[in-house]
Amino acid sequence: MAILTYENFQQLRDVLVELHDKSDYELCIVGTAILDEHLGEYIKKKYPNANQDAIKAMLGDNGVLSRNANKINFASFTGIIHQEIIVNLKIVSNVRNKFSHRIRTSFDDPDISGRINKLTIVTVDDLKKLNIFKFDKDFYQYEGQPNLSVVDSHGFGVADFHLPNIATNRGRYLSAIILLFTSLIC
Repeated sequence: MAILTYENFQQLRDVLVELHDKSDYELCIVGTAILDEHLGEYIKKKYPNANQDAIKAMLGDNGVLSRNANKINFASFTGIIHQEIIVNLKIVSNVRNKFSHRIRTSFDDPDISGRINKLTIVTVDDLKKLNIFKFDKDFYQYEGQPNLSVVDSHGFGVADFHLPNIATNRGRYLSAIILLFTSLIC
């Protein structure tokens, strides 16, 4: 079981800062690119004894795992990522593809909104149900917003992290990006 550390939290904060003020288009494209990059890193981390030149070749620009969909399928095939995470990564990737083929669109477009509503990991409780992380005490609610309490190695709280409001399609999508990112960095 993975442990969410302060260093992980710093990475989460950096991602949230990166994505916070983006347009819907930028959030979708950049958020998915961040997940894609970290999925590659996750695959490398899961195979520390593999030939690193072969791993680099597979994940490189022309490698068999250079495409996001191929990385997701590889992770699914090998079982290195929980199936619920796989399903959500595929939905996020599919939404990204819709954005990349349209000049003007938003998270409120009916086709995109329908896909976003299929995301199943948008709250802290959704992620907790997968039982893949060890949390300090628990996620808890603060004024109706999920809040992550992160602890250092001695069990002392060091930071708080607020997830976006999932009542909007944008917030639901951003929350999914953050929680999926969390699953890949721990």
